[in-house]
Amino acid sequence: MTDNFVPYADLLRKHLQADLIPRDEGAGKVAIYLHRMLTVMKLRATLLPELHKKALAELSGLLDDLNTELGKIDGSMILIPQLVCFVRGQPDYRVLQPFLQSAVRMLAANPSEKGNRLLQKIASITFEIESGIRRAAIEQDIKPVVAGETKAPLSENQKSALVDYLRKSFGEPKVEIGRIKAIIGGGSKRTLIVELRHTTTLPSSIVLRIDMADGVVNSTVTDEYRLIKTVFDAGVKAPQPYAVETDASVLGAPFILVSRIEGHNIGDWIEVTEPTRAFATGLARTLVILHNIPPDAAGSHLPGAKTPVRERIAQELMTYETSFRASGEANIAMEQALAWLKSHLDFSDGRRAIVHCDLGCHNMLGHNGEFAALLDWETAMIDNPARDLAYVPHTVTQMMPWEDFLAEYKNAGGRLPSERELDFYRVLCGVFRMHYELMARSFFLSGASDSLILGYAAQHLHQFCDFQLHEAVKHVLETY
Repeated sequence: MTDNFVPYADLLRKHLQADLIPRDEGAGKVAIYLHRMLTVMKLRATLLPELHKKALAELSGLLDDLNTELGKIDGSMILIPQLVCFVRGQPDYRVLQPFLQSAVRMLAANPSEKGNRLLQKIASITFEIESGIRRAAIEQDIKPVVAGETKAPLSENQKSALVDYLRKSFGEPKVEIGRIKAIIGGGSKRTLIVELRHTTTLPSSIVLRIDMADGVVNSTVTDEYRLIKTVFDAGVKAPQPYAVETDASVLGAPFILVSRIEGHNIGDWIEVTEPTRAFATGLARTLVILHNIPPDAAGSHLPGAKTPVRERIAQELMTYETSFRASGEANIAMEQALAWLKSHLDFSDGRRAIVHCDLGCHNMLGHNGEFAALLDWETAMIDNPARDLAYVPHTVTQMMPWEDFLAEYKNAGGRLPSERELDFYRVLCGVFRMHYELMARSFFLSGASDSLILGYAAQHLHQFCDFQLHEAVKHVLETY
């Protein structure tokens, strides 16, 4: 789906208008998201044509060898003139992309020594496009603001229903609801901090997580609750579970109630704004506890609970490829990644464990420089621990050297995966993230959702994830 400026302009107008009325704790963060979205849009309008021109010049030097290799593959003859046309005749990278993507798919499906070298060179060329945008986006970025909460009270009917629920479920006859604040973040669950008054057993504030109708992750808070209980009981720094309600008639969707942990996000999906070595060390130790929980302790509801890792990943890749094809997006790195992963499934072999799968600072809390909690378990599954370790290098290296982090993990009782396992999961994590970014773009650009988070994901986060995927693909094609 190609970008349409109108949804982004509408989102900008909506939030600027809201920001002009009363400023609150979340206004600075909203402004950052809007600034970053517009920065990427500006770069795609101004810098991207120059990067495309450079890529076309480099692809022109590969064209003769590329066409020779394609000429050996059945069904490629209709493709060759299209490549010639849009690389040399009427140079246009945007139009060329789907044809180049088809060429990549054919070469990957019919491996040869020369074909593999061409795939490496194409990966290097496309990586330079994304890294050029990424470098420019970093240069033009603004200093992030940590504040991440904004007023977002429930409706009066929902408040009344929640009070009734708390009184009946917890034996709190006098409980009342005070201030309610929404946490900015998350594209599939709504998270609210609910202050309580006149309680006897419950704390003065709790966290409410509720399913969203336009969520991009296919899981419910019901599944999340069972896992939170498992990891909390095992000693993982996670919220204490209080209650789960599957009856959507209470608040309009299933919800869970968990403890509020003292702390705040020390960054977002990408950037760490309050880096400390102690936080990174705490993360390493938390992952060891998580990865050492017997997988059977989580029961049978998690993805991968009843399926060997290699088999489950093959199924996962089918899902990602289907949604990628349906999106209509031209993305050569996704094409390369899917082909490489399918032909290297044996690299995923290793031990099985509970893995979180979404280890950004948006899902962690820090307090006084220390690691305080791991949140939002909606994408967790049974998989190789290498999956979590392959996800965190960008976050960790903003706080400590990667080798030191792995040493902390090992010293705390963790078993380190092999380099090829880490490389496999680095590519898989890239595809995983791009899958959800493409879903976010589809929801937002189609008008199915006007969520600020999905709009932010559709531009700023999408560009970063695309860059990381290109980087991972380039590495594995050069290494294996």
